[in-house]
Amino acid sequence: MTAGTFEHTTWSITGANPRCADSLRWQESLRRFYEKVRAGFHTGLRDRWTDYAYIRIKQRIADIVPPGSRVLDVGCGNGELLAHLQPDVGVGIDLNERVLNEAARAHPNLRFLSTRAEDIASIGETFDFIILSQVLDEIYDLRALFQALQSVCHSRTRIIVVIHSRLWQPVLRLMEWCRLKTPTPERHLLPHDEIIHLLGLGDFQTVRMFSMTIAPLYVPIVSAVLNKFFAQIPGFRWLGLNDVIIARSTKASVLDADRPQGVSIVVPARNEAGHIQQLLE
Repeated sequence: MTAGTFEHTTWSITGANPRCADSLRWQESLRRFYEKVRAGFHTGLRDRWTDYAYIRIKQRIADIVPPGSRVLDVGCGNGELLAHLQPDVGVGIDLNERVLNEAARAHPNLRFLSTRAEDIASIGETFDFIILSQVLDEIYDLRALFQALQSVCHSRTRIIVVIHSRLWQPVLRLMEWCRLKTPTPERHLLPHDEIIHLLGLGDFQTVRMFSMTIAPLYVPIVSAVLNKFFAQIPGFRWLGLNDVIIARSTKASVLDADRPQGVSIVVPARNEAGHIQQLLE
């Protein structure tokens, strides 16, 4: 497929095993929800106020992902985050076909696929960084997702997971009611320790975790001071809106695929000074 295009994958619930069929129904309900709700969601405050937290996520991930990397964005939406990272190869997957079509037109150097996250192995290539930003709560089977991620990893791949803190769940619902935030389906926000545990079951090791953005709405000067200084103070840092988890694969087949092939030659010798090189030749 050429860059800047959008590819749709047809799903079929008929004939699928019960667990897969349930997953397909869940994904289809999410797709219909976002196509209906986000198409009619508009607020004049959004660009200046509620996008502030999203802008901070983009900036923080860009600090981790160097330009020119191979990046896969799971739940890419309009492709803004993926484009902001300036990848050499950028692939985004999502369920909302309308948004993906717009993303393909806006970012002709990127590729976009409409497919389930659990079917990620069908991409058939590996990436340096895999982004899962605020999307885990919408995945039907996280264990299946983490197992599928191994197929697009090499030994140096880093998984970057961004989640909402459970402390903020009532506040987020209030922001949606006030139309300060894009509506989302009912969800149960997973704590970071459960996600780390599921990553471990999928043969991923967490190498770093941190919290960010204790002031998610933009207030000149105030937001910058709170997020830059107070967020680093013990006791305050865990009040952040978002938790960020960085993990790497520990699966033997992934690590061995990039391991250089070599051989060691052992020559038992005694009193052979000056003759070793001749023996090797």
